[in-house]
Amino acid sequence: MNGRSKSALQQRLSLLEAKLAPMTNPVMYHYGWLSPLPKDFVGERHVVTVKESPTSLPHFKWCEFEERPGPAPEVEHDPSFVVYLNK
Repeated sequence: MNGRSKSALQQRLSLLEAKLAPMTNPVMYHYGWLSPLPKDFVGERHVVTVKESPTSLPHFKWCEFEERPGPAPEVEHDPSFVVYLNK
């Protein structure tokens, strides 16, 4: 094997190993009921998590969400996937 093909093979193996490596920060899935503001509310609104409970599945949390008036506070980016369920 010449140096060029060996280098290409090593590069491909490195990419495959990186793809197969366990995720160090897996995405968390938050899902639960959303308590909305009244339908006649006018103005900016944001959603907050008021309660979190673990589930039997890893990386999943059952939550209770509440809509609140005003702009959302500045927070660090959270890579979670969130699903709001309407009551």
